[in-house]
Formats: sequence, structure tokens, C-alpha cells
Amino acid sequence: MAQVAATEVAPQATHDIKIRPDYPREYVVKKGDTLWGIASRFLEDPWYWPEIWYRNPQLENPHLIYPGDMLSLTYINGRPTVQVTREVVETAPAGEDHVVRTDT
Repeated sequence: MAQVAATEVAPQATHDIKIRPDYPREYVVKKGDTLWGIASRFLEDPWYWPEIWYRNPQLENPHLIYPGDMLSLTYINGRPTVQVTREVVETAPAGEDHVVRTDT
């Protein structure tokens, strides 16, 4: 009697990640936002939050996004991307004080 070995093949992921049709071109992160919430809102599925993190190498920690960060929602090579831009605040170099004299 011949034995036939049955092997089960894992199904391949066929679901394409899509940005919701009503998405804004830009989104400013608000207090309380998370990548999970943003993925749920713009990518239709919160489980795609690593896509946002992966495509934004400037985000060292996916749990640290800040109010004021700008998200650009675009398609690149047919794939949705969410790019984060941080606002840069320039400050005067340390040690440079300005003295204003007044007559007293």
C-alpha cells in the first residue's frame, strides 16, 4: 500500500494595503494619536501600523510620535505610504545673551 504525504501550504497574503478614499493628503498628529489609530483611520486596518513605521526610518520608536508631526499620505510605486515630517524649531546658540540697557 502506498502512502501519500499531505502537506498544507500556508495561504499567501493577497490583501493589498489601501489608503481610504477620503484620506487627506496631509495630516497633523494630534495629542493622543498612535500609529495604530492612524493606520486604522487611513489604511483601513490598524494591524498595518508597522507599514507606517517601516516607511518612516526617522521614527526610532513607533510609540513616540508627537503632536505637530506632519504625515504625508501618498502612493509610491502603487503602494500606500505615510511619511512623517517633524517641525524643526531653531533656537539661538547657547551662551549668546542679549543685554538691553535702559535708563534708570
